[in-house]
Order: sequence, then C-alpha cells, then structure tokens
Amino acid sequence: MTAPLARAVRAGFLSCLLGVVAVGCADDRASKTSHPRGVLLISLDTVRADRLGTYGYDRPTSPFLDELARRSAVFEHAFVQLPGTLPSHMSMLTGLYPAEHGVYPPAGRLPDAIPMLQEVFNRAGWTTGGFVEGGYMHEDFGFARGFDAWSSEAQLVYDDIERTLARGLSFVDDLEGDEPFFLFLHSYAVHDPYFPPEPYASDFDALPVEGAFAPTGPNFVAFNRGELEITPEALTWYSNAYDASIRYVDDQLRAFFAELEARGVLDETLVVVTSDHGEEFLEHGSMVHVQIYPETLHVPLIVSGPSVEARRIESVVESVDLAPTVLALAGLESAEIAFSGESLVPLMRGERETTPGTAYAESYLDSSRALIRRSGDSLFHYKEQRRLDDNKKSHPMPQEFDLEAPGGRLTFFARSFRRPRTLTFYDGEAAFFEAKPPVDQGVRIDVPLPADRQSEVIRVVADGCVSPQELGESEDARCLAVLLAAIDPPQRNAKLFDLEVDPTAQDNLASSHGEVVEAFSRRLGAYAERSDNAGENLTLDPEHIDRLKSLGYLN
Repeated sequence: MTAPLARAVRAGFLSCLLGVVAVGCADDRASKTSHPRGVLLISLDTVRADRLGTYGYDRPTSPFLDELARRSAVFEHAFVQLPGTLPSHMSMLTGLYPAEHGVYPPAGRLPDAIPMLQEVFNRAGWTTGGFVEGGYMHEDFGFARGFDAWSSEAQLVYDDIERTLARGLSFVDDLEGDEPFFLFLHSYAVHDPYFPPEPYASDFDALPVEGAFAPTGPNFVAFNRGELEITPEALTWYSNAYDASIRYVDDQLRAFFAELEARGVLDETLVVVTSDHGEEFLEHGSMVHVQIYPETLHVPLIVSGPSVEARRIESVVESVDLAPTVLALAGLESAEIAFSGESLVPLMRGERETTPGTAYAESYLDSSRALIRRSGDSLFHYKEQRRLDDNKKSHPMPQEFDLEAPGGRLTFFARSFRRPRTLTFYDGEAAFFEAKPPVDQGVRIDVPLPADRQSEVIRVVADGCVSPQELGESEDARCLAVLLAAIDPPQRNAKLFDLEVDPTAQDNLASSHGEVVEAFSRRLGAYAERSDNAGENLTLDPEHIDRLKSLGYLN
C-alpha cells in the first residue's frame, strides 16, 4: 500500500515535491513519450466488471467495450474504495481514501483545500469540461470545481445518457485548433431504476414479471429492510434488465466514439472507462450496492490512447490510483500534488512486473471494511466488521465511548497528519494514558484500562485538532485518524474469501486461515477510518432530495 501523503498545492505546478513518490517527477523516458492532446474520463455508474464480456461474461452486454478493451490496457482487478456514487467519485478525482477527503452521504462536501484532478488540468492550461446527471454528482458536493464547462442537468429518464454524450461532443466542437482538453462524462443509465428501452428489454428477456415490484431504488431499499419479497422470477427480471441497460449504454458509446473519430480527435485522446461501484443481486442477501463484496467493489478499468499498449494487468489496483495515473499519462506528473494512490503507468508499460497490490474498501452504512490482496496463487478478499459502541466518534475530538466491565484493554490504531499529536485517555477527569502516533504512519496502541475505573465513559482527546474552516485553503484539513480496533476480549466478525477459486465470495475461509486473517486485520489498522473533521456539510434543496430519493439514496 502507498501510505497517504500530505497534500501540497502551489501555483505553477513547475517543480516536483521532494520525496513524493505517488506522483513522481518527469524523467528522460517520459520526455520521449508522446502525450495525448486530450483526456476523456468516462464513469459508467453501477457497472460491475463481471457483467462485461472483456471480464468473462457470456452474454453480449458490451461488444463495443470489448472491442475497445482489445486495444487497451485492461486492469483485471480494479476495486473501488466505497460502493457509493458520492464518496467513490471523490476518491477517483482526488486520489484520496474516503477518510482523507471526508465526503460521505447524504450531504458531505469536499473542502476547498483538497485539490481535484480536473483542477490540475485546468491550472496547467487545459480546457476542461464535465457533464454528469445530477444526484450525488451535483456541483453542490464540489464536483464542478475546475471545469470551464459544466452541466449536471438530467431529465430522470433512460436516455439522459444520450444528452450527456451530446454535451461532450459539443464541448469538443467548441475547442479551438489543437487546444488540449480534459473531458469527464458520467451517466446513471445502468443505475436503478432498471427500465431499458426497446429493443434491449426484449433482446435480454427483461420484460416485467407479473406480481413483482418495479425495479426502482425505493423498492430495493424497502426490500433490504425486509418490507418486500423477491421471487426467483423477479430476480431474473431485474438482472436481465440490468444487463439490457449495459448493452444500451454500450451502443450509445459506440456511436459517441464514432463521432469522436469522425472529428479526428480520438487518435490523440487518452480514454479511461471505469465505474464507481457495482451492483448486488442477492449474492449476499441484498440488492443494489450496500455491502462490500466483489459484486459491488470490482469494476472495469480500461485505458487506451497514445503510448498505451494493449495489455491485461493482473495486479490489484484501486480507484485512488486513477488520478495519478491520468496525470502521468498526460505528462503532468510533476504537478505539486500528492495522492494516496500511485501511478499505474509502470504496470501499463511493462516496466514493473505484476505486483500483488492491495485495495481497501469500506462501507459508510456500517463499520465493515475490506482488503483485497493477492498472495501466491490466491486473491484474498478479507472483510471485517467491528462491533463498536454506538457513541464512538472519530472527529472532532474528544472521542467518547462506553465500557461496562472494569479493567481490560483497548486496542487503538491511530495516525497523525501534518505533525505528531498527543492522544490522552481520560477516566472521568483523570488522565491515565498518553500516546503520540507518528505522522503518516498507522500505529497500534494498547491501552490498559484502570481496574478501579471512576467512570463508565472513556474519553480520548488529541491536541491541536481544528476544523477545516479554521485552516487556510492551502493547508491540509486532516488531523488525526483513530480506529477503536477491539475491546478485550477482541470483538471481530471476520470473513475471508479466495476470489481465484470463489469469485462470488461464498466460501468463508476465516476459520481455517487464522494466520491470514490476523495478517489482514493488522494491515487494516494502517488505513484511516472516517474522519468527520475532513468533509463539510451542505443543505440539500427539495429538488435535490427528490432526485436522490428516485435513485434510492434517501428514504
């Protein structure tokens, strides 16, 4: 894993940051490589990798994307950091883990101090355009920053993607001469509600089933709460409608790329196609995208364009790797900005052999987290759910939680940002333990609890933590990340799967692989938990709330 690095943003982007390896500096090899005139980043919301032909699916959902993949670098094992549109796209566009950018549903907003991918292009003189379809991709969350042209307009119907792609073409048409450009396109066309148009619905046998509820977000939320039932016939309908939606999108992309080719810009454009998360169809008892299993985390990542060789890459990679990779391929790798992800260009060029790689994921709906990592012939997916006190807080300090029994121990994982900070543990008003986590390095802290405790509430205070609003725009908003890992005896619900032999994660190996489970649990401690001090909150207007409800995001 690449350790999270302090962000530094300065005007000009002319020199390399000393010691920043996630982005790196331009070298002689880069100077000999032809860089693209344009960058096209396409995010297809809710597309899981295993429903595309290039990832092994046996239905004709993606003939165009399969063709594109044959002349592209295809990452076999790309995973998102959180199966939710808002935080996942923020990780894509900032190169930071969710705990670092701090943007979570329903109303998180990216602090201005955290730079975004499109801003780097914009400040380097590239013309930038972003065309999305609202919902959690709305400008209120911070997504419009750095775009010269922007639209989040949507009519809430299946063919919104056609208007989105048309806006992208208009943006290209408005470019002057060889003007360099960065274009970001996002569509909900595969997201619920699943109502693919004809002939796709008929071609994929996706016609309504009598007595089944309509495949809409609110209905799926009601199902997950136990208020509705799904018959096998209904599940087949929903799954087929999902496949049909992908094929509809695939045909729209074929037409869009044909238009780019006719305009003479495709050959000089770096193209990246990916998704923010997948979708569940009862593989683990739920619908839509609420749990952190392969069906929600494993997404396509297809990269083509100038200097990109066709290659299948087996290393495990993450969405946080996307921003540094795109900048490196565009020749902007010397920009003074640090990421938690790392550039994948060495893998794409065969300059670095396939590495195990590690992907981190979390759920904002519960306390579960996951790691995906290759080990020998196995591709392990480790999932752990902590049973923590409901009163636990990550930020702002102080952090408080209840304990019933006297004595025992607490195990903390902690990481300081920007400078070392002292953690002080209080029993009532009396301090009984202190620790100072190092900067940018997760550390395990064992806290012996007083046998004669004066209070059932343990309070943890960190010195020097302030809110983002108190920092200057150029300062890092992160302060301290703290994860309560266990109360003695340990409370852990662990699952371990080998995706090489069990790609749908059905066979839990945790009981027979104790050493592997312990190793993964320790490794998880190096990842920051959600930091409430990082993100900002906004007030949603009624129209925005209605849009989020239609997508099943709000009840």
